[in-house]
Amino acid sequence: MKPLLSNRLQYMAILVAILQTSCSQPPSDVSVAQLATEKKQKTVVDRQVETPVVPNIVDHLKESADLTEPKPHVVHKEVTEEMAAEIPKVFLSTSHSAMCRVRVGDEMPEISLSQMKGGEVSLKSLHGEQATVVLFWRPDRWMSHMALADLEREVASSAEHGTVAVVGIAVETPTEKVAKEAKAAGATFPQLVDSDATAFAKVGMVMLPRVYVLDSTGKIVWFDIEYSESTRRELKQTLAVLAGND
Repeated sequence: MKPLLSNRLQYMAILVAILQTSCSQPPSDVSVAQLATEKKQKTVVDRQVETPVVPNIVDHLKESADLTEPKPHVVHKEVTEEMAAEIPKVFLSTSHSAMCRVRVGDEMPEISLSQMKGGEVSLKSLHGEQATVVLFWRPDRWMSHMALADLEREVASSAEHGTVAVVGIAVETPTEKVAKEAKAAGATFPQLVDSDATAFAKVGMVMLPRVYVLDSTGKIVWFDIEYSESTRRELKQTLAVLAGND
């Protein structure tokens, strides 16, 4: 038992001596430098992690939106020149044009007819100073009654005396019937009787009622071969141009 114990003690003594020797030996310069470098790199990494770079959001917004100096809001509006009113153009289909013997720019043919109160009169003697509206009509057309009423209310009764004249020409209608229809429509402007349609044949055929507007010289400046809301509108515009009220 003594030799075995002695061997163990010797082994432990050798081990203690080896440990003391390795702990007491100072580290080499290479080891110290390597440790310092590793520590420095670790410190830099830690700093990068702890303090990330954050861009200046406020400065970026100021640069992009230019908020430093507010600019006045300016609205640019295009200004177009006001177009002067003009007499509406007359557009006709081929078939409707074939029903017209006079057109814009032509003089109204010479027409002389009987009045309801008796006696013959020329259309030219009834012309107005600025314009003359001539209505060819027949009582069997529903538009004729509307035309008589509108021309009385919107033209004849509102125009200054002598400036704009309105004349009705009843086609193929007895005098008694003309008087009755005019009274029913409230039309007080002169009515001429074209009992055999001779006068109407000078300007056209078939289509009634018709409205012609003559200027101060008796030339046709506008006309329509029917009567409708568009007729009223264009008639009003034509008279305004001739009167210089555009």
